[in-house]
Amino acid sequence: MSAQAVIRPLPWRLFCPLLLAMFALAVGYGFLLPILPGMLERIVPTADPAGLSRHTGLLTGTYALALFLFAPLWGRFADRLGRSPVILIGLVGLAATLALFAVVRSLPLLYLERALGGLFASSITPAVYALVGDHAPSKEWRAHRFEMLNIAGATGFLVGPMLGSLRCTSRAISCRV
Repeated sequence: MSAQAVIRPLPWRLFCPLLLAMFALAVGYGFLLPILPGMLERIVPTADPAGLSRHTGLLTGTYALALFLFAPLWGRFADRLGRSPVILIGLVGLAATLALFAVVRSLPLLYLERALGGLFASSITPAVYALVGDHAPSKEWRAHRFEMLNIAGATGFLVGPMLGSLRCTSRAISCRV
């Protein structure tokens, strides 16, 4: 790009779906947190609270580890393939893994689901931030849009567990899926 090239800011009609993607990503993660212990009670062959807690922590860590490991790779793919296709792949993959969570009936498959969920989720954030950065006409504009993306994610992380807990209480069976 030449020094005289004018960078046009991302219009709101294109930025709002990115906010929604960040919100959905965080809701998808947070929604499962209150549901996970009840699901583990049903599929783990032990009623030992320490064992259930260990699996809850390991499953949550599996998701986070996949985020950590695969985000740089997705960032490179976003540079090569384009930002939008990577975001769409991530959202579709995340939706598929959330659907898989609803039908998983074994512990190994649950670990696989959480790893795949983290793998697909890790594609969304780098591609969204890169897309916004590509259209930043100034540092201030970019910082403001990054702030809005962070707020969308934080709001999703607040809403997700609330929705998950509503699901638990609406069933009145100690959060069993």
